[in-house]
Amino acid sequence: MESGGESGKRVVPKSDSQLGFIQGFGYIPHWVLVELLIRLPIKRIFRFKCVSKQWLSLISDPSFGRAFVSRIEFGPIQRRPWTPLYKCIYAEEIPREHDFLGNLFSSNVGLGCLTKFDLPAPAQAHGLEVYKVLDYIIAKDDNGLLLCGSHGRDLGNYYILNPVTKQYVEIPRSKHSFVYCLVGFITQMKDCIVTSYKIVRLEASTGKTSVLKLEIFSSETGEWRDVDIHFEKVLQLVPFRKMPVVFKESLHFVDSEVGILAYDPYKDPNSCRVIKLPEGIDRKCNTSQSGKTRLFDVHQGYLRYFEVSHALYDNQFTSLSMWTLSDYEAGLWFLEHRISHNEFFCDISFLSSSNLFLVPVAFHPFDFDTVYLGRGKTILSYNMQTRELIVLGNPVPLENISWYLVYLFVLPLWPVSIQAAPSEV
Repeated sequence: MESGGESGKRVVPKSDSQLGFIQGFGYIPHWVLVELLIRLPIKRIFRFKCVSKQWLSLISDPSFGRAFVSRIEFGPIQRRPWTPLYKCIYAEEIPREHDFLGNLFSSNVGLGCLTKFDLPAPAQAHGLEVYKVLDYIIAKDDNGLLLCGSHGRDLGNYYILNPVTKQYVEIPRSKHSFVYCLVGFITQMKDCIVTSYKIVRLEASTGKTSVLKLEIFSSETGEWRDVDIHFEKVLQLVPFRKMPVVFKESLHFVDSEVGILAYDPYKDPNSCRVIKLPEGIDRKCNTSQSGKTRLFDVHQGYLRYFEVSHALYDNQFTSLSMWTLSDYEAGLWFLEHRISHNEFFCDISFLSSSNLFLVPVAFHPFDFDTVYLGRGKTILSYNMQTRELIVLGNPVPLENISWYLVYLFVLPLWPVSIQAAPSEV
């Protein structure tokens, strides 16, 4: 009998024959041990790394990861753990309800946060505490990795973090100090190992311009380089508050005036495609709220744009709308859902609140119809089929929560590692 790897080869242990020796059971062949382990939940598998150095070596081997992923991909559909994740990395302990791993593996929807205790020692020393915040999550890829760094006028000091395995890779400091920039992070992966990554900084403080100024870091060269992309017309850069989205191996930056800037730093680093925003969006509300009231992300294999419209001078929302980019190549949007404030169903106590300012937070990663929103210190779910708006759980105990700084984190089928020499603890 062979292991579950897609190549059909057994996962061969790197060390001695004690690998499969379990007290009370005697020796178990390594391929049997692999077949047993890859059928366990991923959280339990990682606990077994502590059994011995041999088990640590087996589970850490890329071939074991391939076997695990292969069984998941060709077996019954399983929903991966996920959590809304706050952008701030705190310098001290926070309420237990916001523990990152606790929320990741919880059956309830909560708000996960990282603290310095979730970071390896080099990353803990990286940041400078300001108002109880050590660092920030600057960007994320689509393989469970985070690009983190300090916040300020110079956003050029970064490190890559796997928040589950705590692998850490420091990035050389960038060459330029931008007053304001958007930062994207994209990776290429093979057999659960990141073989290449690029960090893209887009200067967004120039106002009207016909030139996009980019600074790009490549793991292949270990250096930053400048790229200028010229447009025939003048662009009015009004950057979106949220991080860019990775879709079809490209980064997608959203600008309130220009639209969506699709940029592929691998295949076409000297050009940028512009995709128009959906017709009928509430531009006045978006401008007055600096993009806080919209959500743009990948969902169920599509780019989707969700918007909460508010009255300009109070905290009352007026409508909820959602568009899907049905034809990516042609840039065609489809209005899937629109509802006014008096057409949805909710608890009457919600309607009696003086604060009905809603901020879209994240799409449910495995439910096509559900989106999560934040209001004050509460998380709400909205179902576009049933038109139900439901308040979830207890109030968030964090102070001054900014819901537009919350991002969706979904655990990969198997935690990835970075091929570049990391600084690990």
